[in-house]
Amino acid sequence: MPYSTEDYTPPSMPEIPVLRSFEDVRSAVGKIVEYLQRVQAHHVQYFTRLTHNLNHSAVTQGPDIRAATTIQVSHFMHVITGPPGDAPTPIIGTIHPPMNFVGQLMLFSQNGFYLDDTPPSNLSLLQTPNYVEPGAHIMLTWVPSKNKWFADTCRLKTAPGVLKAGGRVEST
Repeated sequence: MPYSTEDYTPPSMPEIPVLRSFEDVRSAVGKIVEYLQRVQAHHVQYFTRLTHNLNHSAVTQGPDIRAATTIQVSHFMHVITGPPGDAPTPIIGTIHPPMNFVGQLMLFSQNGFYLDDTPPSNLSLLQTPNYVEPGAHIMLTWVPSKNKWFADTCRLKTAPGVLKAGGRVEST
């Protein structure tokens, strides 16, 4: 799951006035020490985020997520669980991406779930609702400028056991 890392922008250097006395030198040294502490804190924060982004970029599976109207993802891949048996099939309409995320997400269906792009959803599907059957997976691509997930809809069906193609309805 790729993340975008912000540009490196360290804190700006403090303005040091003309040094005319020992007190001016002491004040300048104090400002420089403060500045170095801010730079160190900035480095720790920046490189911690950079390390996280590199370590989690399209290589990790996150925890299982129970299907709900809104879900929060954290890794490249998640197993979506849902109610087994005769319980109603869950519908996912909004997927919250992690901060600074850009790229793809794989959702693997354990019990089957629907994706629905009816507003206020942040999904974009070819047809809605769409069903991801048990054992199948779907790839979604997050496009930050559109604030939407775009689905690879070639694996989706309109309902369990039914496939619509060219106006025909065929059982699968």
